[in-house]
Order: sequence, then C-alpha cells, then structure tokens
Amino acid sequence: EIFSNWFSTVKVVCDNLVLTSIGGGNTKDNLLTKSYSRLISRDEVEQVKDQGTISDEQKQIIQVAMQEENRLCADCDAKNPEWASINLGIFICIDCSGIHRSFGTHISKVRSVKLDNWEPEHIKVMKSI
Repeated sequence: EIFSNWFSTVKVVCDNLVLTSIGGGNTKDNLLTKSYSRLISRDEVEQVKDQGTISDEQKQIIQVAMQEENRLCADCDAKNPEWASINLGIFICIDCSGIHRSFGTHISKVRSVKLDNWEPEHIKVMKSI
C-alpha cells in the first residue's frame, strides 16, 4: 500500500516533468510520440544466446524488457523501449531516457537495456515492478 502510493506519486511527478520539459501535455503533437529506438528482436536474442556473447544478467534484462507489458515506453507509449529507469522500474524510449537523465539520478537512474551492465539487484527491481 505505501509502496503503491509512493510509486503513483513518483509517476505523476515524472509525467508532469516530462510534459513540462517538452512544452505541453498534448501527446499527439509532442516530441515524444515518435521513437527511433528498436529493441533487439527475439531472433537476435536467441542468436546471441547461442553464441554466448552476452552475460547472464544481460540475457535476464532483455527477457524482462521483451515481456508484453514492457513493450511500450512508460511515459509516451513509443514502441519497443530499450532504456530503463532502474529505480522507478520502468522501460522508456530513447527520447524519454534523455529527459529522465536530465531529472538527475536522485529522481531517475537510467540504463540502456543493450549497452549497460546490469547488477542483479537492478534486474530484481525491474522484474518485481
């Protein structure tokens, strides 16, 4: 209950910060309605798994990111987000990741699903939220 209230409050604050930083709340016309990012496909994940070229942690976070409920940016609904806020437990597109980074790490800690190293604790957070 307390965590749910906290999470809801943080989400509202982040939503407002995102909308304010791009100049309004009309999602049809704002900068965030389009994303140029593309999460690696299931075929690419299987190919990489077979080659053994990524860590177990990387495989785990890719699997979490590919779950149906994580296939849209939490802020703007762009398809196939490949970034995450590890303290908020959300997946975000590349456009929103830049905005989250501008908030500062005390509000949102941003990591790339494909490029960054993932600690087991961060993966646990992303799985649990």
